[in-house]
Amino acid sequence: MEQFYSLKLAAESGDTEASYILGMNLRHCSFTPVDDADLQESLQEAYQFNDDGAAVTTITARYEFCLGVDSVQRSQFYTNLALAASRGFVPAQEAIAMITPDQYMQAESYSTLNRDDYVAQRSAFVKQQVDFLESAAQHGSIRALNRLSQLHYAQTVGEDGRLQAYAFNQMILQLTDDNELYKRYSWFQEQAQSVLTKEEMAGAVDKAEQWLKIINANGTLYLP
Repeated sequence: MEQFYSLKLAAESGDTEASYILGMNLRHCSFTPVDDADLQESLQEAYQFNDDGAAVTTITARYEFCLGVDSVQRSQFYTNLALAASRGFVPAQEAIAMITPDQYMQAESYSTLNRDDYVAQRSAFVKQQVDFLESAAQHGSIRALNRLSQLHYAQTVGEDGRLQAYAFNQMILQLTDDNELYKRYSWFQEQAQSVLTKEEMAGAVDKAEQWLKIINANGTLYLP
């Protein structure tokens, strides 16, 4: 608990990295038993699946780490991550992108909203995710570029999804020094060439070049 309160104090004092670390820890705790009754239930489930001891050890360790942090505090993970993300902290922006809409709605207590308000709030969250991803991507985040490519390829955000994915894939090829990643995205690009016109691909490459200029102008690349 001492670590929790130290991080909370630092976050409330304006420490962006502390907000991020606190948010990540609270998110970790949000999937952890809150009390002994929850712990015993989780352990029983692990035993029923013939666990070899690894899951039991992990569950117990997580429970002890989060002991004393109540359910209200745990649900504040998003508030802390969003604060750090809004200040341009790339790891927090990446973390926001990994939160599912359902996790967000539950954490923010929006589950009881009427249907229209629920849909509006959920849509606003997805838009915020994309905004954070684009900010992270323009600082050279491969993770953000990868996620944007996935979202556009699945056509769950924006328009001209396959074309946008081609542009993001092109940026990844320009930035990555991972041979396996390069091979994977080269294959994606080759497959896309069979369904996109030369004009469409040229436009996507132009977008990639424009974003690469922004990344370079932002300074050092964020390539964890």
